[in-house]
Amino acid sequence: MAIARTTNRDAVNSAAAASVVTTYGTGAPAAGSLLVAAALCNVATTGLNTLTDAGSGTWTSAQDRAANTLDLTIFYKTAVGNETTVTLTATGATLCQLAIFAYTGADGTLETASNHSAGGVTSNVSTAITTTTAADLIFEVGAMNGATTAQSWTTATMMSTATQLFPAQYLPAGTLTGYTDTLSWTTARGSLVNIAAFRPTVAAPPRNSNFAEWF
Repeated sequence: MAIARTTNRDAVNSAAAASVVTTYGTGAPAAGSLLVAAALCNVATTGLNTLTDAGSGTWTSAQDRAANTLDLTIFYKTAVGNETTVTLTATGATLCQLAIFAYTGADGTLETASNHSAGGVTSNVSTAITTTTAADLIFEVGAMNGATTAQSWTTATMMSTATQLFPAQYLPAGTLTGYTDTLSWTTARGSLVNIAAFRPTVAAPPRNSNFAEWF
């Protein structure tokens, strides 16, 4: 089953505070969906970002990188179906930003992930990843420690530019070897780029109704 984004279940928000809440105005994502979140705060402490929601279950960190006065984390979970609000908390931060996306066709398994930081630049090339499963979801997010314009990814499709977070997705047909992507922008800034690859659901083999077992 191919992975597909449920586009009317995006949730993006930002707050000049130590926490921020995203709310699903059109209703919570369907149970069984893969939820992938990009979380950013302005304190360079690994593991500072934490997610909680109105439903049940645990958000798992797929990749976390702290540098350049930022902590950038990719979280994921399989939706229960009642995640109507999601809260990012980062104690001591004065800026929190959160973007969440829902997908069908993913089995909720993280295959691989990478991160990379760069200071005082106008582009950041991700650390390479290699996948062994065809048609993974490649979820990418970059962040800069100041205002920028004209943000773009070389390969992936940008999904939001509403905050200092720049999440994107790439849905390759096959596997990837040494895959990298580049986030570019104007005005030199310190930056972070995280990537996580999630596996698709594998369909069960067809049942042969003519098969008979003999004992």
